[in-house]
Amino acid sequence: MLGVFGAGGHWLLVQAYRLATTTALAPYPYSQMVWMIISGWLIFHQFPDRWTLLGAAIIVASGLYIIHREHRLRLRNSASLDTEAETLAKKL
Repeated sequence: MLGVFGAGGHWLLVQAYRLATTTALAPYPYSQMVWMIISGWLIFHQFPDRWTLLGAAIIVASGLYIIHREHRLRLRNSASLDTEAETLAKKL
């Protein structure tokens, strides 16, 4: 059953990435980390060790950095498009 549910889950993940953008689906793996920590603690009475938490923190920090960088690039590109539009309007 583990193989069946795993294959079904991966197939659904492929369908989700086919239908939605990566940025729309990006928050879900982060929430999955939180839910797995909670369920591991409640069901198995195990809490992740410091190395696992450090790895999760690095993953979250890198995701936040990418969001910040992409936001800055988007602002820079929209500013350059505005100046190009102004230059073109002056020529006309």
